[in-house]
Amino acid sequence: MNQSQLLIHSQISAKLDRLAQQLYEDFFEINKICLIGIDERGYLLAKELLNRLNKKYPTFQIQLFKLNLNKKELHWEDFTLDSFEIPKNEIICLVDDVVDSGKTMFYSLSWLLQFMPQQLKTIALVDRNHRMFPVQTDYIGLKVSTTLNEKVSVEFENNEWNAFLK
Repeated sequence: MNQSQLLIHSQISAKLDRLAQQLYEDFFEINKICLIGIDERGYLLAKELLNRLNKKYPTFQIQLFKLNLNKKELHWEDFTLDSFEIPKNEIICLVDDVVDSGKTMFYSLSWLLQFMPQQLKTIALVDRNHRMFPVQTDYIGLKVSTTLNEKVSVEFENNEWNAFLK
C-alpha cells in the first residue's frame, strides 16, 4: 500500500501545544473543562493535552475520561466512560485522532448530551473534510483534503506520534 507521511512527531507535538494553548485561552475564565478521549488514540491524545495543560497551567482544572465504544457498530448500550459520571453543566471537549465521515464523533456527541453540558466542543488532530454526518470540529491540528479512497492513519508507537495518508 502506498503511503505518505502527513505529520512527523515534532509537528504533532507542536500542534498539541497549540491546541492546549487554544483550550486554555478559550476557557481560562471558567478554569475548568472535561476532556473525553474516544478510545483508543483519541484518549491518548486527550492525555497528551492534559499533560501539556497541567505543565503550563497548573491551576487549570481538567478532568480526563475515556469514552469506550465499538467504532464499527455504534450502539447506544456500548458507550461507556472509564470512570465516574461527568458532572452536569460542565464544558466537555471530545477528542479523537481523525474525523473522517463524522459518524463516530456524531454518535459520541449525541450520547454525551445526556450529561447536559454547558458547552460541547470537538477536538481532532486531523480533519479530513468528508462529512456524511453534521459534525463541526472546533479545534483542529491539521485540516486535509483527500480523495474518498484515501485514509488518514494516526499512529502512536515507541512514544512517538506520526500521521500518514494511505
